[in-house]
Amino acid sequence: MNVSSFLISMLATNFLGLMLLFVLFVANYRTLHQKEKENRILLILFGVALFGTLNEILADVVDGMPGTASFYLSYISNSLGYLMVTVFAFTILLFLHRHFFHGESLISFILMSLLALAVFGAVIVNLFVPFIFQINENNLYIRLYGYYLPLSLDVFCLIYSLFMYLYALKKGKTTRFFPYYLFLVPVVFGILFQTFVSNVSVLWPSFIIGLAGMIASIKSERIFRDELTGLLNRAYFNYIVRSMQGKKRPVLTGIMLDINDFKSINDCFGHDFGDKALTDFASLLMKSVGHFAPIIRLSGDEFVVLIRTADKKEISRYIDHINLGFEEFNNSRKKPYELFASLGYATYLKGQSPEEFLQNFDENMYKEKKRYHSDQK
Repeated sequence: MNVSSFLISMLATNFLGLMLLFVLFVANYRTLHQKEKENRILLILFGVALFGTLNEILADVVDGMPGTASFYLSYISNSLGYLMVTVFAFTILLFLHRHFFHGESLISFILMSLLALAVFGAVIVNLFVPFIFQINENNLYIRLYGYYLPLSLDVFCLIYSLFMYLYALKKGKTTRFFPYYLFLVPVVFGILFQTFVSNVSVLWPSFIIGLAGMIASIKSERIFRDELTGLLNRAYFNYIVRSMQGKKRPVLTGIMLDINDFKSINDCFGHDFGDKALTDFASLLMKSVGHFAPIIRLSGDEFVVLIRTADKKEISRYIDHINLGFEEFNNSRKKPYELFASLGYATYLKGQSPEEFLQNFDENMYKEKKRYHSDQK
């Protein structure tokens, strides 16, 4: 393959990446422009991928082109290329922390900032003392031994992101319906391929494919997420119960909670406060038992905690944790309302459908609800 044909093939690869990025952006335009921090981080990822791909095209075009201007453009574009890969990896970590844990970890942010600064410093030093790459007398890009420094830091970001995903999966902060490998596999492939075959240009297209996989994962997971509270939803409840139907010895208990006097909160403070009460209730449950069990918002002000036990003492411990959460919330007096709930639980019986299982602890919960209203009179 001659030089011009080789250049055309590299440009074609990057243009295909740009086309995919454009299709992704248009298909998700409405979602990306919603004023949520998670969506803003996704927009930044789109911007970084766009700039990185265009910069890669520039680096490919000027590589080996004679002239002083080409020499400097080659140095600048390749330097920016290393920086943009690190920025992309850093932004991915910010997004995952926001998605899994609804915030950013200060320790993680400081750690990743230091790594990003290390790459930035290495690239600046390389301009004066080439050790990552150099542009030779023919204006050709030559990779040097220091190439593995930014590479190792970028790989560390990917390993750390995988650790975050597995930790979130273990703690119930995400589900198996967020298949993170859809992002990770294309990105790892692109990095490895670019490392061992240096005269190709597949890095940014593979990143864009990974970004497409991440968006697909988000959409897959959102099927099982309640939009208001961020908890799991009725579809997830049905999925878990149906997965129990074929087991010989299914072990599952559902604790149902119904917020007491929720209508009064809406009537006294308005529906905005009602929504806030629901999110406070969800946060309270997550803080109390979220590390141990999936929490589901069935509908309205009805919630379910699913626990993999039939032991009554252990069930009582879960209920005690929940009641302690109510007590701490109400004693804090940070909100103009207090939160209480009627609870009822039932253990899954072999072969039950989601509706039959729900009816069991629904009946127990409403007995508790009836007692609550009788005491209020």
